Amino acid sequence: MGLVTSLASTFGAQGVRFNCVAPGLVDTPIRRNLSAKRGVKGNENGKYAPPLAIEADAWDIAHCTAFLASDEGR
Repeated sequence: MGLVTSLASTFGAQGVRFNCVAPGLVDTPIRRNLSAKRGVKGNENGKYAPPLAIEADAWDIAHCTAFLASDEGR
């Protein structure tokens, strides 16, 4: 995030946009596999519970990134 802030400060006046996408838990086969190997069942005691009680999936991240890269994301 520091790099994005620095780049935005340097090139923002020239109309160049910089964004940073930093998702938390993302539901992927690799994450599910690792959780199964560690014996984690869901969100035990809310330890890893996301704020909205849902996990993002790869499509959520892709849509967010595509929006930020588009002209509508300025």
